[in-house]
Amino acid sequence: MVHAGLGWTSAPSADSAHPVGLLMPGYSADFAIEATRTGGSTVAFESWIDRQSREAIERGEFDNLPGAGKPLAGLGDPDENWWIKRKLERENLRAPLPTSLGLRKEVALIRQTVSDVRTEDQVREIVEDLNFRILDARRRGVDGPKIVIPTVDAERVVDDWRKGDDQADRRP
Repeated sequence: MVHAGLGWTSAPSADSAHPVGLLMPGYSADFAIEATRTGGSTVAFESWIDRQSREAIERGEFDNLPGAGKPLAGLGDPDENWWIKRKLERENLRAPLPTSLGLRKEVALIRQTVSDVRTEDQVREIVEDLNFRILDARRRGVDGPKIVIPTVDAERVVDDWRKGDDQADRRP
């Protein structure tokens, strides 16, 4: 019998002489019964990832890796997020903020964000995108503290962008 179009063959029920349930495509119940009688395995395939790993080991690609035979640094750390904190530190990345705090931070830094932009249209596009995400966050309710995040006045940001960073009004 074939199950759900997967091509897997089922041996007869457990009450019959066949001790096997589902078999891989292309293998008969007789193969499984013979393998069971002789003490062999009914698994007659190797997954792609297992084959890739086995071949890499055979080629010696895992030999002489840095840190081989040494315990992983940080395994004794009681903080379960030690590995991601180290990864962020190593890659000089900042820890992600909850959405509400991230949006508030973007509002506070909008002038720095647009300072390197070349055209007014690009400044407006950046502010529109930020305002869209703020309004979307209000509608959906997002993770993080429940804070009110005001939308950004695009005209004020564009005016400040035109004046340059030195003379810009610091309000969003």
